Amino acid sequence: MLRFFKTKTCYDAMLSSTQIVIVDINLPLRTAFVSALENKVPCGILWDPMTNTHAGMMTVTDYITILLRTRESGESIIELQNRSIRLWRDDERMQRDSRTNKKELIYIRLDKDLGEVLKALYTNRIKRIPVVSQAGEVISVLTYTTMLNVVLQKLHNLESDSDWMQLLSYGVKDLGIGCYDNNTPTCTLETKVHEVLSSLMQKKVHCLPIVDSQRRCLDVFTRSDVMFIEQDGTYDTELSLASAIATRPRHAVFAFSPDDTLCEVMRHLGSSGVHVLVAVDENDSVCGYISVTHVFSWLLEEGI
Repeated sequence: MLRFFKTKTCYDAMLSSTQIVIVDINLPLRTAFVSALENKVPCGILWDPMTNTHAGMMTVTDYITILLRTRESGESIIELQNRSIRLWRDDERMQRDSRTNKKELIYIRLDKDLGEVLKALYTNRIKRIPVVSQAGEVISVLTYTTMLNVVLQKLHNLESDSDWMQLLSYGVKDLGIGCYDNNTPTCTLETKVHEVLSSLMQKKVHCLPIVDSQRRCLDVFTRSDVMFIEQDGTYDTELSLASAIATRPRHAVFAFSPDDTLCEVMRHLGSSGVHVLVAVDENDSVCGYISVTHVFSWLLEEGI
């Protein structure tokens, strides 16, 4: 797999049109929230005018951290939103929060191959990485999902490799890709927003299936959905999930069987455009999940 990606460049993975949001680090946190919401992007590149450099990235995970910290401290969300991004990041570093302690922007140069992109994503435990031109401008953001799309577009090139094609025919559960457990974290429509956000962070998962009393999946709450819980400029984490997502576009629930092959799962992830698929058993009850990150982490760890 790495040999394949080393033959591809960042150009092969970049979309023909990419929206990049650049946010001045001296602006209020509120600006970052509004920019992400209005532009429907899960991250923003931070710019420090004092050093004329990119200072990092703000993602939906940072927004979740802000909401949870506000609830823990009792500080008004309005007061916090008026604080500058720079000051908030400085406070986070003092609290030694490992996820937000990275001051510099982790990026990849445009002339690097996709093998280097994968290594950077994996070794830094990140889900997205900006692509920087020779002039120092951020021109795209690559993710595991964009890497998957490259594989699917070029899958016919791999069909001559019998070992690779045999691997694709194995079931994902048999290969040990994904998480399968009847205690897979879920939530209900009655669950409080802050409980869902805490679970997302503690379990280090991208989403939580919303289930009924029989653990049948009704919907999915993703980290990106935190951008939809704003009501009149405030974020009420005491709301039930049903109230919080009432105005949010409904997600299609993409499910799979743990017996599905690696090829089937990769194609399903690619065609659906989602980061996570929900595993269901013969009773349609949630029994696990698999993500694009799971797939590539396994491939890299196995040296495939």
